[in-house]
Amino acid sequence: MYTNEKINEILKQAKNMQKKIEKIQQDINMVNVTGKSGIDLVSIIMNGNYACKSVNISEELWNENNKKLLQDLITAAINDAVKKITKIQQKKILLNSEFINPNNKSNK
Repeated sequence: MYTNEKINEILKQAKNMQKKIEKIQQDINMVNVTGKSGIDLVSIIMNGNYACKSVNISEELWNENNKKLLQDLITAAINDAVKKITKIQQKKILLNSEFINPNNKSNK
């Protein structure tokens, strides 16, 4: 049987875990990553919420003859940025995994 004291301790731990998760999410949201493709001919900046902040296209690509190539490079740059954000998220969660399992200190 759980006592009120034990239940209160569990609730306190859950609140602490929620605060830590929110902090991780805020940290990730503040991150900006640059996705690149075509030897830096196209680059995009995306934040941790996967919102595209900017697209930079090299002057040498900027003509009608390169439309299909440009579309492919923009797609590749976006995918590159998404992969980087995913890695950052995984790293943040892994580095903070001790709050999920305090007995597991091997992840540090």
